[in-house]
Amino acid sequence: MAGMSKQKLLVIEDDESIRTQMKWALVRDYDVYLAMDGESAMETLGKDHPPVVTLDLGLPPEPEGTEEGLKLLERILRLDPSTKVIVVTGNPDRRAALEAISRGAHDFFTKPVDIEELKAILKRAFYVHTLESEYKALQQRLDTRSFGELVGASPVMHDVFSAIRKVSTTDVPR
Repeated sequence: MAGMSKQKLLVIEDDESIRTQMKWALVRDYDVYLAMDGESAMETLGKDHPPVVTLDLGLPPEPEGTEEGLKLLERILRLDPSTKVIVVTGNPDRRAALEAISRGAHDFFTKPVDIEELKAILKRAFYVHTLESEYKALQQRLDTRSFGELVGASPVMHDVFSAIRKVSTTDVPR
């Protein structure tokens, strides 16, 4: 990976020891950002735009529940729907994870964190994000309307093309 910049990953986790463990486990592969609550998470997302986020569902004020985590999930996806959010749940009951998936989370894993499993999930999330952004870029290139050999994506060029089309169909005496 020499010379290449590492992909950005945001870890949202209120438990400091788990945060530190995840950072050390992932810092070789990713540019790891840490947040312990919703506010610092949203700030990092707005500034650094990490494409993949791990989100602990049990955040304060009620770390035993999942309401805070689910609310934050929705805020993250409103900010950028292409973000891959992987939810982390301390609860072996999968209902919370499935609820998060139904609200747009990309994937989930349960604590205690198995680092190898986590790495596999992350790798796949980054891969999917890359594929989707390449696809979007391709779509945008194909959407730029062409007129003969002229290609123009700006609204002004569209107006020019439609004027040319109108004129070209009128019968003008030579």
